[in-house]
Amino acid sequence: MAEHSDATSTPIVVRESADARDLLWLLVALGVIAGVIWLIASGAGSELITTRDPRTGLETESPAWIGIPILAFVALAWPTIRLGSLLARPTMAVVDATGVRLHKATLAHLRSSEPTVEATWDAIDRVVVWRLHTGRLGPVSTARTLIGLELSNDYYEIHKKSPGPKDRESTMIRRSGVPKRLGVLMKTRSVAASSRQIRDLADAVARFAPDVPVVNERTPGGGPAEG
Repeated sequence: MAEHSDATSTPIVVRESADARDLLWLLVALGVIAGVIWLIASGAGSELITTRDPRTGLETESPAWIGIPILAFVALAWPTIRLGSLLARPTMAVVDATGVRLHKATLAHLRSSEPTVEATWDAIDRVVVWRLHTGRLGPVSTARTLIGLELSNDYYEIHKKSPGPKDRESTMIRRSGVPKRLGVLMKTRSVAASSRQIRDLADAVARFAPDVPVVNERTPGGGPAEG
């Protein structure tokens, strides 16, 4: 969610917002809660089990389902933290007449209080939406959508200032997870973003710096970003 007024001098603040993964985690959380309620209500696991303390030799009895709430607590920990983050609505980005400031996301998209990426408009070549490849889950490649700043003084590679035409069209992935068509510093210039945040940030950039393109590099080509 973006906050702004009609005054062009007033910064636009892009806040944390939910994405598709949040819906998935909500469904998982509801499934866990429903499963726990059903197990307890149906009496499943109501038989008593005996455990012996190895130090004292004392025996205690408890229902077999006693471990289920503990497992449920573990399963619900991440969704609960994430829900707290969404309710707190931390700042994801601030855009104003001077430039852009991005706040990095950590566990459950908890945002850093201070900007971790910032640049003035005269230093920004492009605002780039891209995917960081994080590994593989069986045959499927896993990735995370980020948005970052491509700066005019950045080097494409350590010994190469700018990418060539073939570099820009490359589908290869660096060992760092950054697509080869983007510069080696792109990972340090980027933060995680949802579709809504991408749209809000693109609108803010168009408002303050319409000459700075916001491009979609999730696939080769660098067309306009649409969230």
